[in-house]
Amino acid sequence: MKTIVLFYSHSGQTRRVATALAARIGATVSEIKTAAPIRHPYAMCLANRVKERNPEIALDVDPGAFDAIYVGGPVWAWTVTPPLLTLFRTHSFAGKTVVPFCTNDSQPGNFLARAATLCAGADVKPGFEIQRPRKKTDEQINAELAALPLPTDSATEWKTWKS
Repeated sequence: MKTIVLFYSHSGQTRRVATALAARIGATVSEIKTAAPIRHPYAMCLANRVKERNPEIALDVDPGAFDAIYVGGPVWAWTVTPPLLTLFRTHSFAGKTVVPFCTNDSQPGNFLARAATLCAGADVKPGFEIQRPRKKTDEQINAELAALPLPTDSATEWKTWKS
């Protein structure tokens, strides 16, 4: 299976996790960029919850070219970040295997469940969170990822991974 770790990172903490994850599972890694910088992420997310705004994003890869997609970002206001909402609304994940993941400083809120519902037609696998990555060393992040039962590119491992 062709696998990618696709992520949005505002402060660089999710980038650290996504890069470590991609190295661990042998996947391509790609960052979702916003066309304009998000200056006040928490305020934007609160406004997004009311108006469901979607910032313009740019990708350097086509997610449709991959069979398995780990997609993640930080938790803002207990939910999925606006750049990820844009991703989910502008790209089809139908027929793909998707694994949501998030980084947060306190709790995942509804991030994992909401991300799963936004991937219409996908085989969404159990997601995971990495709490407080800014307070962890790279070794600690790698240890947390090593403890997760994540499949590699082996198609057999993906098929036997429980949803």
